[in-house]
Amino acid sequence: PWTVPGPIGTIMGLGFQPLAFVMLALILVVDFALYYPFFRAYDAQKCTEEAEISQEELAAKNAEKAAKLNDAFQGKADAKSVAAGAAAEAVKAGAPAASAAPATEATATSDLNGKRVLVLCQGGGTSGLLANALAKAAKERGIDLETAAEAYGNHVDMLPDFDLVVLAPQAASYLADLQKDCERVGNKCVACRGKQYIELSQNGDKSLAFVSEQLSK
Repeated sequence: PWTVPGPIGTIMGLGFQPLAFVMLALILVVDFALYYPFFRAYDAQKCTEEAEISQEELAAKNAEKAAKLNDAFQGKADAKSVAAGAAAEAVKAGAPAASAAPATEATATSDLNGKRVLVLCQGGGTSGLLANALAKAAKERGIDLETAAEAYGNHVDMLPDFDLVVLAPQAASYLADLQKDCERVGNKCVACRGKQYIELSQNGDKSLAFVSEQLSK
C-alpha cells in the first residue's frame, strides 16, 4: 500500500532482493545530494532572520510557523490559515498589516481575484511552502486568491475546483499526465524547477506574478 514507509515499500516491492538494499542506499545518497543545496539556502536565510530578532520574538515566530506547517501538511494552506500570522507579524513590527503594492504590480495581479491555485508535491508538505507564500502575499495585497496544498495522486477529484495546478520540483515528472487531466476539466497546470520553486516560495510578488502569467497563457 502507498502508506508503507518509502524504504520498506521499495524493498518489499522488489521482493527483498539483495540489489534492492543496494539501490535503496544509493537512492538515499542521491536524495541527500539533491536536497542539501535547498536546505543550505533556506538555513542561511533563517539564520539571517534569527540574528535580527530577540529570543522571545524567535520563540513566538517558530510556534507560529509550526502551526502554519501543520496546516500545510494537511492540505489546509489557504489565505485564512496565514492571515492571522501575517497580521501579528505586522503589528509586532509596528507596520500596517497590509502593504500597498506598486500600481504596476496591482494591475498585473488584479486578474487573480476569485482564482484558486492548487500546489502538488509528493507528500503534501513541500507544496505547502508555495501555497502559504501565495496566500500570504494575496492577503497582504487585498487579492481574493485561494490556495491549497496536496500530494500528487490525491488531486484527481479536486481538479475541477481549481483554475491552476502547480507541480513542485519533486512531482515535475508527472506533468504530462497532469496536463491530460487538466485538459479534461478545462484548467491549466505548470511544473516548477528547483531554484525557481525556492524563489517563488520566498518572494510573494514573484509568486503572484508567476500565477498571473500562467493563468493568462
